[in-house]
Amino acid sequence: VAIQRRKLDALFKTRLDQFYLGEKTHSPDATRLPVKLALAVLRDRKGVIDLELPVEGSLDDPDFRYGRIVWKAILNVLGKVAASPFTLLGKLAGSGERDLSCAAFEPGLSALNPELEGKLQALAKALAERPDLGLEVEGTADPVADLSALRRQALERRLRELKAQAAQQDPGQVQVAPSEREKWLKAAYAAAFPAPKPAKGHSPTPPPPAAEMEQRLLGSLQIPGSELRQLADARTKAVLAALRQAQVDPARVFE
Repeated sequence: VAIQRRKLDALFKTRLDQFYLGEKTHSPDATRLPVKLALAVLRDRKGVIDLELPVEGSLDDPDFRYGRIVWKAILNVLGKVAASPFTLLGKLAGSGERDLSCAAFEPGLSALNPELEGKLQALAKALAERPDLGLEVEGTADPVADLSALRRQALERRLRELKAQAAQQDPGQVQVAPSEREKWLKAAYAAAFPAPKPAKGHSPTPPPPAAEMEQRLLGSLQIPGSELRQLADARTKAVLAALRQAQVDPARVFE
């Protein structure tokens, strides 16, 4: 505690053991903060809450009340925790400032990459330290980045299908090598944009460059909205499976 020029500047460390809320009241003086959430984030698996409360105020303030400024400090802490609960969870898991509230997938994919697996492991560790918390998982798909990636995936499937048809093979067992990609781009382009029959005595119109063919083909591919929804759902399932594998109780995780 320090008092300089009649200004109080203190940092109080408080420990609350088995501190839980009672019934909700309808008092006009009751805070609107999500206090229950903040306490669940702060309370460890032993039921203990450790708080550091920075308390400051001027002793010359006619409205200065010690209890009031302490209560204000408590509300400030609870407000910060409730506004950014994943910030504290990240620190609990040793992830520093890494945002654990968002699982970023690569465009068009629902598979977990190593970075995302590490983030979910950290989140599972934090949840183990905060048993009063539940987690809601909602998968999303970006209508720009993911849609573009899905179009590219569809184009690659089309190239494999054309090669498989020519070789009378299963498309699932066919790969298009970079050296032959332009060949199958031309085949896909010719099928999608048939060239007009040349006039008598004239040569057929040559196809455009490979890059132009690819862009026109991508622009012609229609991806139904259901594919974006399926992608979002697959991402949700991937996150849930990873959390279950990390020993998070399924009853604490909601879709």
